[in-house]
Amino acid sequence: MAVATPPRVTLAATGDTLSARDFRVWRLFTWAGVVYLVGALGSFAGVARFLPPPRENWSAGHVAAFFRDHEVGIRLGMEGILAVGLFYALLSYSLFRLMERVEGRRGFLSWAQLLGGVITALITM
Repeated sequence: MAVATPPRVTLAATGDTLSARDFRVWRLFTWAGVVYLVGALGSFAGVARFLPPPRENWSAGHVAAFFRDHEVGIRLGMEGILAVGLFYALLSYSLFRLMERVEGRRGFLSWAQLLGGVITALITM
């Protein structure tokens, strides 16, 4: 009984092969960017109510009252951003792999993308 090998995709530009599993993981990590965007915007604007921001003509007492009245929502919104921060790192890895295939293994820009994305995810979290 013969065992079928999984299909592989050959990239025309570089001649590299990509297995179906690698392609699925790559696509999943790219969709992590959409999850990050929706989760961060929903947490920031919907739960924490930071969009629109407090107006510049509010008095200090009015700003303090805004934060005091929305304390629970602000905390939950910031926890939501903390929870989706990892998805940004996954998106950065997906972009890194794409740029690495274009530049080659020793490309500077792909590594700068990965480092910048991971640092941004850590700062977000």
